[in-house]
Amino acid sequence: MDLTQLNILLYKQPGAHDFSLPFTQVGDVPIIKSANAATIMLYVMTANGPTAEELFTIQQAAKKMPVILALRHINGPIDLDMVLPANVTLTSADDAILLEDALFDGYLRVVRAFFRAKMMMYAKKALLPYKEKVEKIWRTKNAEQQAEQYTLTFLTQDLRPILHRVAEQLLMPLSPKIAFFEEQDEQNLSFETFTQNIANFFKQLRGTEELTEEKSGRLKNFFDKTSHKARSIVNKSSFHVADAFEQYVLEQLRTNRDVADLIEEYIAQVKEAMLPVRARHAVNVAILGQTGVGKSSLINYLFNEPKRATGAGKPVTEQGFFEEKLVLNGIPVSLIDSWGIEQGKDQLWLADFKHFLETRGYKSAVSEWVHIAVYCISAASTRVQDFDLQVIDMLRAQKIHVIVALTKAALVSPQVVTELTATIHDATQKNVTVISVNSVAQKLMTGQMIEQQGLHEITAHIRVNYLEMLNERLPERIFYLAERKVAGEYRRRIEESPSSKEAVALAKQLSERFITQDLNVLIEREVHAAMTTYASTLDVTHPTRRAHRHKQSTNDWRIEALDIAFGKLEEAFRATILMQSPPQVGRKFQKEMLRYLEDNRQRIDAETRQTIARASAVIDKEER
Repeated sequence: MDLTQLNILLYKQPGAHDFSLPFTQVGDVPIIKSANAATIMLYVMTANGPTAEELFTIQQAAKKMPVILALRHINGPIDLDMVLPANVTLTSADDAILLEDALFDGYLRVVRAFFRAKMMMYAKKALLPYKEKVEKIWRTKNAEQQAEQYTLTFLTQDLRPILHRVAEQLLMPLSPKIAFFEEQDEQNLSFETFTQNIANFFKQLRGTEELTEEKSGRLKNFFDKTSHKARSIVNKSSFHVADAFEQYVLEQLRTNRDVADLIEEYIAQVKEAMLPVRARHAVNVAILGQTGVGKSSLINYLFNEPKRATGAGKPVTEQGFFEEKLVLNGIPVSLIDSWGIEQGKDQLWLADFKHFLETRGYKSAVSEWVHIAVYCISAASTRVQDFDLQVIDMLRAQKIHVIVALTKAALVSPQVVTELTATIHDATQKNVTVISVNSVAQKLMTGQMIEQQGLHEITAHIRVNYLEMLNERLPERIFYLAERKVAGEYRRRIEESPSSKEAVALAKQLSERFITQDLNVLIEREVHAAMTTYASTLDVTHPTRRAHRHKQSTNDWRIEALDIAFGKLEEAFRATILMQSPPQVGRKFQKEMLRYLEDNRQRIDAETRQTIARASAVIDKEER
């Protein structure tokens, strides 16, 4: 299949017959429409969604390719009374940006599937020599021990070269901006569950199926998936140990989270290179809290509709992290919700949440970040648990601004609220905002009427915190993108030069261009997208937001006016470098440019913040 283009299989409901794609390419990927070798199915329909027959067609298609279900003429939130397959994405056909994002996400799923398929093919070949050595070992026990050692050897010596080979063959042809170099991948790999479980794996296979049922957690899930054949043959000979060893490694490559994260590092470059930076007209707000603190009631109150069931007993939010588009007091919001944090499952939740935050970090576009987090603590409990503070610290470590919502605040005295607020401020060095909230209006037995409160305060602080968040987090992303451009696209161009002389000349040209032009373009592009979202989504003239706006710094230097030590860069490409090959010149270029970036990191961060301040001032002036 040709991944340099997107082959769309387009279906339309009769009520959507007048639909036509509003673009000819998705990101940098050209679109063709053909029923032959289709990459993605795009099913356009009315807001009523698919019929039962259409849903069956969608379910069958989703087994073979990503399916984008695009609804037309939508008024209000999308709420279909059906469960869609995992490979189906629901979006709006009337919003070109949302539709393009959904199609590009489907394209990435195809690329990811091809990447995994090639990885598994090469991994199976790489395992053959190890498998043959295990087969020659006389004693089964010794064979198992050697298989354990070969598993670690495969991870530390073979896996990265396999991934690099697949990336070169599959991903680099997609764009000249994509580049991978083996020495960049020399970091230590940690696959604790991968390597630690293989000894238990062989032990479990030697036992009966009844013993397997006594295991619990993720290990049990893996054993349950292990074939009956492997259980029955593992004791017979070293040949069967070798087969079980191969099966274990291949299964882990399919299911292990660390391997998935490693693959995503490569796929992220495809997204970075081929999808242009654009503003997204929504603020990403995560609402979190332990089970029973009133999180679902708060969501219902904030968004003015019963989106969540509430009540005591079983947690009402399923396991995982979910996102949906809503409106918060006039602000378009992408709500990130999670399953409730239940007693006994707090560490599992923390591990899942940490992984979720890492996927939404500075390596992602600003539009994908968690912009603001609202963490719920019940004032009625009259205490702040260590776990609550642990989650808040985790959020602040990612430079995510946190609003602590003291739910059910009207049910306790003002003194209790004051004490809880002081406890939170003391534990977080006043790095969070604490707001008293009452989500449900109710009449007490005393006749006292408790009104809802907290909506306007939370809305105002979202406005304030979004700009503060950009000042803290955007410089980190700018620096990452600058490093990627130097170590990826530019180094690749130098290494592809036909001669050393031309490689040196190009290195000099690119170093000067990068310093005098590219850094400014990079900063302006990222800030423009982030501030466009800010201007179009938030009420920027709100008095609370205006009162908290940072004053612009008096520094007037610009990146293009930096006192650049061009002499050092020139010196790096002199003398014996002409005797080196283009790949050697490329490595030298990367080393010197990354050193330059590190030396000027504070100035680049300062310029990013100044650009944000200038954009904020312009927006304020235009809105007055």
